[in-house]
Amino acid sequence: MSVDYPTLDEAQEKRIAAVHGGFLYQHLFAVGCLLKANGSDVLKVVIERDEDVEIVLADVRIYVQVKTRSDPLIPSDLGTAFERFQQLREQHAQGIRHGRPLFVVASNQPPGPKLSASIERKELENDIQFIHPYMAMPAELACLPDCWADLSGAVADCVRLAEAVPHGSLVPESLVWKLEGKVQAAATGRQDLGGYTFHSEALPALFEQLLTQLQRLPALQAHYLPQIDEPELFNGERVRIVCGFSGAGKTSWCAQAATHSPEPCIYFDARETAGPAFARSLVREIAGGLVENPHEIGEIFAPSASGIDSMTALDRHLEARGIHPLIVIDNAHEMPATDLQAVFSCTPHMRFILLCQPTGSIQELEQLSGLRREVLKGWSLDSVAAESSRLGAWGDVATMERVRTITAGMPLYLQSAARLAAQDYAGDLSLLCTALERQATLETTAQELILTKVYEGLTQASQQIVTLLSMVDVAITQSELQNLMECYAKAPSAAVNTAIRTLRVLGVLEVQGNREIKLHDAMRLVGVGELYAVEKERLRATKTILKDMLLASLQQARNHHRLRLLIRTLLDLEERELLIDLAGQEMFKETGLGAMLIDFLEAASTAVDLDPETRYWAVDSLFFLLHQSADPRNKPEQLALMAQLVNDSALSERAVISYHLKNMDWLGMQGDAPGVYRAIDVVNGLPGLSPERIPPFHYNAGVALWRAGEYRAAERLVDKAIKEYLDVLNISEQWILGRAMSDVSAFFRDSSADSEVVNHLAGAYEVKSILLKQRRVNPIAYRLFAFKFFGCVGAHGSAVKTGLDAAQDMLDMRDFEAARTMVRDNVIPLILEANLLGELTSSRSFYAVILAYCRDFEAAHREMASLAPFRAGFTEEQREEYGFQLQLIRNIQAGRVS
Repeated sequence: MSVDYPTLDEAQEKRIAAVHGGFLYQHLFAVGCLLKANGSDVLKVVIERDEDVEIVLADVRIYVQVKTRSDPLIPSDLGTAFERFQQLREQHAQGIRHGRPLFVVASNQPPGPKLSASIERKELENDIQFIHPYMAMPAELACLPDCWADLSGAVADCVRLAEAVPHGSLVPESLVWKLEGKVQAAATGRQDLGGYTFHSEALPALFEQLLTQLQRLPALQAHYLPQIDEPELFNGERVRIVCGFSGAGKTSWCAQAATHSPEPCIYFDARETAGPAFARSLVREIAGGLVENPHEIGEIFAPSASGIDSMTALDRHLEARGIHPLIVIDNAHEMPATDLQAVFSCTPHMRFILLCQPTGSIQELEQLSGLRREVLKGWSLDSVAAESSRLGAWGDVATMERVRTITAGMPLYLQSAARLAAQDYAGDLSLLCTALERQATLETTAQELILTKVYEGLTQASQQIVTLLSMVDVAITQSELQNLMECYAKAPSAAVNTAIRTLRVLGVLEVQGNREIKLHDAMRLVGVGELYAVEKERLRATKTILKDMLLASLQQARNHHRLRLLIRTLLDLEERELLIDLAGQEMFKETGLGAMLIDFLEAASTAVDLDPETRYWAVDSLFFLLHQSADPRNKPEQLALMAQLVNDSALSERAVISYHLKNMDWLGMQGDAPGVYRAIDVVNGLPGLSPERIPPFHYNAGVALWRAGEYRAAERLVDKAIKEYLDVLNISEQWILGRAMSDVSAFFRDSSADSEVVNHLAGAYEVKSILLKQRRVNPIAYRLFAFKFFGCVGAHGSAVKTGLDAAQDMLDMRDFEAARTMVRDNVIPLILEANLLGELTSSRSFYAVILAYCRDFEAAHREMASLAPFRAGFTEEQREEYGFQLQLIRNIQAGRVS
């Protein structure tokens, strides 16, 4: 049977490598040796004794040192290997070891120039051979597998070898990973797991044993994708509960994890198993999988023995043979808690994982045993994109995050949604998400079918909480929920608290680190459907309470998610003045949420019932947001409307200055240097140019002159602005140097510094960096100043841009590792934290290029492969950028770029 196996993605590789101690390539090489040894002249295969792998034949013993490197091998890669080879050679010569020795260095990279020269000059012993990808294997090494360039090639080749083993309906990849686990166990030398050596005559029985165990596990998915921070199969606890809604992927996780385990795993589905028959049924399943002739053990299957007696005897029998199995009980919520507890109590040498839904007996079991459930966290954004693409659905990054949120990344729900998009919406996930939110789909998703049943089983108070929280997609405190419920349903606190406890147990509500409550994302789709039946006045009153609650909390602490919800709430309530005031705040423009207000601001800028000052600030904010975005709307028209409002109305001095600064900036963008100078003269003569407005004027004038090509004049003004801002903040550049961002933030917080002043200073340093770079002066210090200050005030959009520019500066200086650290540890985490998803793919493709410069080509190609499923939702510009970066990586790898 031939299967098209997916390439190992980074998450899978990390998970598997964690199991195998980082020796994944080496262990797969040993698996290839075992599969080739079956039915050959090989007598035995030894793991991790004198060398990584040893192959014993009748008259030859092959010692293999396995190496994985990112570049061709150099002498230091082999360390003391040649000295060890000489010691082994002498022991063979003295008769201490039998057979003729052969020494092999197996690597994913060929020998480099120095080693190749040594080989050609015959400076190495004749019994040492190097094997690597794409070379012909010498006849005397035919018992060894080919070397592979990467892990995906290793998996594919081992699977090809495993296909020769009779395996019934099993996917041969399962056997490969189970053998991998056996190799890992052999490397430890544990006698209870077989010791270091595999004897060839025992391999057929070993393969049959493993295949028998695998046949008792749930079917392995050909396209399995790991979930976020998947739990390990073994974590030191004897009894564990893994809990989640139907469709969360619990059984698939168990099957995958068990396949990679070197230890025996038994799977038992408790569905429709009567409580009294549970223990006896479990005995039959465990004994059938682990005991050669179970019915010969009289005390286990004695007619008079109870199920618990049989379990006790089986536990003793396995303990005497050094077998400590892991028993996975699926649908454990259907079993009485007392029956489960009885089985755990009489089997101290067995380990258990209970896979269950958050219903039935699980809460009682937790209370009886003190156990606490673990949950699966759903697929990551990359996995959602990969699976959606495989099923024929597409969307940009924001859309993929939207569908991930709607489905909570739960595998069955995501797959159902992707198939529905492919079937009814030409694959467009954005259209599907809108239809789901509006309850407008013609087909019902698996998510709706499963979770509607959960909703229908709730009490009225619990249903009301689910419906209410479906429009509150942020974590809130218990008191905040009580205030909302008092308005929404006139529910007393006691009833709300009772419902909260019930919903927590059912997994419908999640409690986060600081004891805030959030509706499980997957349940929101069900609650949204119920909102359509709620009276409009009741909804409006509740949203008014929600608005006040969000405003109060945002005054205490900035929170991106709460701010997004506030904007949506204000739009629903048509709070125009408040929205215009919010849009005009400088720090709001750094949140990345401005696009939510563009349509609103456009309407408000021409609303005849608004006063001219309010209309001006609407169009002022609109112009700024359009200026930042790729929105094609005509910006000069917005500027003309601002001019009209300034000329026809008695606007505030602040509004007049704001208009002239934006006009100056626009002239700079048009390259009109004389126009910029005239605008500077105009602003200089305005009566509203008070001392506190002079530094931002100098900064804006410097930016306009830079854009108009007047670089020296621009730098003079930017330097003046920097000095003025430093004086206002009472700091110096010497003070900034080397100071951690956390220390700078604390200083600004303690000194009550104006965040807009800090933001302006960061902007001035960013322009200073650009001007220095144009003069071929290293700008990195000023760039990092800018990054630090943007980060201190939460100007995330500017911080991301500056961080990427800083990484480019580092590349220009050939400090590749610093660039790697900058993007990996600072920029990408900030994008995810601030939800600036529009910047994600570009930043990651740039990061892949940095990885290539660091000579980590495998990681670079893996990063680009992770982005590939997003390409269908790319703009033309993004597609061109992706293609350029991909070709650049290939050129770096081929040595065409230094």
